[in-house]
Amino acid sequence: MVVHILWPFYFQIYDRKKIRSGQSFIDIIHYRAKKASFGVDDVRGIIEEIMKRPYEGDKKVDIIHEGNKLTVQAQNALLKTIEEPPKGVYIILLTDSIELMLDTIKSRCQIYKLTPLSKDEVNRYISRLGNFDENKVVFKGNVKEYVENIALGKAIDVQKSIHEDAIIIAADTIVTLDNKILGKPKDGTEAFSMLKDLSERTHNVYSGIVLINTKTGKIIKDSLCTEVKFSKLKDEEIIKYIESKEPFDKAGAYGIQGKGGIFVEEIKGCYYNVVGLPLNKLKSMMDKIV
Repeated sequence: MVVHILWPFYFQIYDRKKIRSGQSFIDIIHYRAKKASFGVDDVRGIIEEIMKRPYEGDKKVDIIHEGNKLTVQAQNALLKTIEEPPKGVYIILLTDSIELMLDTIKSRCQIYKLTPLSKDEVNRYISRLGNFDENKVVFKGNVKEYVENIALGKAIDVQKSIHEDAIIIAADTIVTLDNKILGKPKDGTEAFSMLKDLSERTHNVYSGIVLINTKTGKIIKDSLCTEVKFSKLKDEEIIKYIESKEPFDKAGAYGIQGKGGIFVEEIKGCYYNVVGLPLNKLKSMMDKIV
C-alpha cells in the first residue's frame, strides 16, 4: 500500500531542541472514520475539535486518517479550515487513494508519498534505537527475575538514544519447560527437538515488561506467567510446521497467534502474554508511570 501525506503549505518543522528542552509542546490529535465515509456532519465535528486550543503549549497537530473517505461535500466543508487554520494548529491528511482528493485540497498542500518499509529496513531502524545483547543477562534459576532484567536492559539501551521526554516500553518473552529456557531455535533440528519436548506437556510462558519515564526517571518493571498445554504432536505435523519457517523467530519454536496455535490444547492465564505482550498488564503499568 502506498500512502500519501497531504501537508498544507503553512506547516513548519518545529525546532526539536526547543521541544526537547521543554520550551515548546505539540498536541497530536488523530481522527479516523468510524464508517464507510466522512460526511459533512462528521467534518463539522472535526473542525470543531481543530478550532480548540492546544491542551499544552501553543502547538497542535490534527491528523485526519483515510482522507479518501471524505465525501466531496465534506472536503469542500474542510477547505476553509485548511486555508485558514487557528494559530498554532496544523492539519495533516493521510490517504492511500490520492486520486479521490479534490484538486482544490491538493493544490493547498505539500504532498509526500510514503511506500511500505521492508522488514530489513524496519529492523535497521529499530537497531539504531537499541541493540541490547541479551547474552549479557545471566540466568540464575529465577525466570521472573531473568525476563525482567532482559526487558530492563533493552529499555536502558533505548533510553541512551532518546533525548526528549518519552515513555519507553520494553518487553521480552521466554518459554520454559521444567525451568529450562527454550529460546528461538537455531535450525530445523533444534525446532523439532523443542516441539517434540512440548508435545503433550504443559510449559510456561513469561513476559517481562519495563517502562521508563524519561522525564521523571521513574522505572517500573513486572512480569506475567501463562501456562500452556500442548496436545500430542505427530512428527509429520512438526516437520510440516517447521517447513512454514514460522518457528525460527519464536521463543519455544511456535507462535500461538499463527499456525502454531493449532498445537495448543489449553491455556491458563493471559493469551496476549503468550503472543508476546500482555496488554492488560501493560495498561496497569502505564497507569502507574504516566
